[in-house]
Amino acid sequence: MNQEANQAINNPMNQAVISGMGWVSESSRGYPGHVNYSKKPHGLPKISGKEILSRPHKGFGRMDNFSKIGFAAITFALADAGICTSDSKKNIGMIASSVTGCIETDVYYQATLSRKKGILPSPAIFAYTLPSCFLGEASIYHGLTGESFMIEEKTANGLQGLSLAMDLLEEGSHTIICGFCNTDLYSDPVSLVQPPTQSMEIPVGAVFFVLEQQTAKSGYGTITRDTAQKECFHKDKKIISLADLSKIVLV
Repeated sequence: MNQEANQAINNPMNQAVISGMGWVSESSRGYPGHVNYSKKPHGLPKISGKEILSRPHKGFGRMDNFSKIGFAAITFALADAGICTSDSKKNIGMIASSVTGCIETDVYYQATLSRKKGILPSPAIFAYTLPSCFLGEASIYHGLTGESFMIEEKTANGLQGLSLAMDLLEEGSHTIICGFCNTDLYSDPVSLVQPPTQSMEIPVGAVFFVLEQQTAKSGYGTITRDTAQKECFHKDKKIISLADLSKIVLV
């Protein structure tokens, strides 16, 4: 066991089991054992309601693509955790981290403001100019009643969101969905929108984990947090980012 893990053992800790994971990336989407690979990986996929919805949800068709990929990744994660997709009430909270936010939708909406006089801007686009909109849609569709919020992180590792999720579990929450969602607009060379820092590598797409208090479930292993150092470990390895954690889970 490495030195970092030994230090964690000697400090106060709280733990959570990873009971499910879902993602949407440029190359694939789904959850372990149920993966749909993109035939032509180029940019984030267009998600259809038929692919992820077990019953009709009018709100899904109106969503921007940023919201759809976040909603889809949460839906995949819940399916992987064996949590029934229904509108029955479930005390589950959600924390989503993002560096890009829904900037792509904001740019599109700005374009509708610049149209000819007498043509109103699009209210359908305006409805999704807040990056947290897909959390509300997921709460409605899946019947989630826990705390839900979006974090605009200064770095792209998603660890601030993970730390907050561990806080909520330590304070008594039983289940928290935690992950990140980023648009791919910054990867467009003709985009007028620039990333926060040129050196920041932004993980494109969405990845969400279902974290539960320590139970009999083994899931994908346990996350242990050193509450003194605010560092998290998966088994004996320090978690450096949520993107890296998703790769570890898939191995």
